[in-house]
Amino acid sequence: MSLFEPPLNFLRIDEKYSKLDNSYFVIMPVGYDATTSYLTGTRRGPLSIIEASINLEWYDMELDNEPYLEGIHTLNFVETDASSPENMYKRVLEASRQVITKDKFFIEVGGEHSVSLGFIQAHKELHGDFTVIHFDAHADVREDYEGCEYSHACVMGNLYKRGVDNIVQFGIRSMDKEEKDFLRNSEITTITALDIHNDLNTSINRLLENIKHEKVYITFDIDVFDPSLVWDTGTPEPGGLMWYDIMKTLKAIFEKHNVIGCDVVELRGNEPSNASTVAKLIYKIMGYKTWQKNLQ
Repeated sequence: MSLFEPPLNFLRIDEKYSKLDNSYFVIMPVGYDATTSYLTGTRRGPLSIIEASINLEWYDMELDNEPYLEGIHTLNFVETDASSPENMYKRVLEASRQVITKDKFFIEVGGEHSVSLGFIQAHKELHGDFTVIHFDAHADVREDYEGCEYSHACVMGNLYKRGVDNIVQFGIRSMDKEEKDFLRNSEITTITALDIHNDLNTSINRLLENIKHEKVYITFDIDVFDPSLVWDTGTPEPGGLMWYDIMKTLKAIFEKHNVIGCDVVELRGNEPSNASTVAKLIYKIMGYKTWQKNLQ
């Protein structure tokens, strides 16, 4: 299947639950990996995740809900612009502007982390100020990487420069000295993987205490997971987070704040078991959002 043909719908649910007009959840796949700096292949990630989702159970045991009943529509892939990373950013931004609305919950599925920039910018134009919670192994606040300011290694720095004033990073365990200096002089809160391993509950409380806005956006680089759980990513790092650590954190966020959108990025798509784990993560996010709606 070409990346530019309509993909399978997430979960392969029937038309009753997958029409755009009737679906609360909308998946926007972006298969792009032009700025990857180690292992390539994240352009294959979105399709592998959608294909793996076919094997998921539709009932969430923890939450006692069935998120698919809210409707899940999968958009066609955003067409890749290979001319430059900056032009690809503009393409994702324009595609996002055309579809994002306040009455649906959009999940962008990448692709490398650079694709998040345009997607988040479109949310900012629609929703105004919100907090970005950044799950990642890497700080991603470089000024540029290998001469490219639109690299996957610069996405959080780019957001900060564009006026996203409240960013909370969770699970970080790799950065260079310049990034450390940047973070020291910024208002970005960084909660490291070591902090979390030492005391998960304190780390979650610190995350929640540093959220300044009622609205929250989640950007999720799957290399925040420990490689023992998810290893098929561009820049794996040892010492990552485990499944229930992340689920507990996500549930706490959804319980306290209005999550307005999400992206899940950086799966390479070569290992079906990893794709299944990431598909489960996306469905859990839908589950927490459904649970959040019922709390209101």
